Amino acid sequence: MTEGFAAQLAKDLPAQDVRHVLGVFAADLDRFWDILSIATDPGLFARTAHALSGAAGAVGALALEAACRAAMGTATIEALEAHRALIGAEVTQTRIACTAFLARQS
Repeated sequence: MTEGFAAQLAKDLPAQDVRHVLGVFAADLDRFWDILSIATDPGLFARTAHALSGAAGAVGALALEAACRAAMGTATIEALEAHRALIGAEVTQTRIACTAFLARQS
């Protein structure tokens, strides 16, 4: 999540709404990552990456969105593994950014 997006979100919405939006996103992040972390079917992986890309874009997690978009054309198991590693790293960074942002808002 970019700092600019987070600041705009906090400016535009009451704190309780920001927490709700980020809570919904965190649940989506966990659900989609649970699938991506074990998916072996390239089609399932690509569809789930697409869904996570949309969720990430909606909250300004641009690096995660980009990593997911890059994975949407994944056609082989080898490519899937490389994309899984990149997305996993971005998922971790996005969780950290969301947690830090929410801590600053409390």
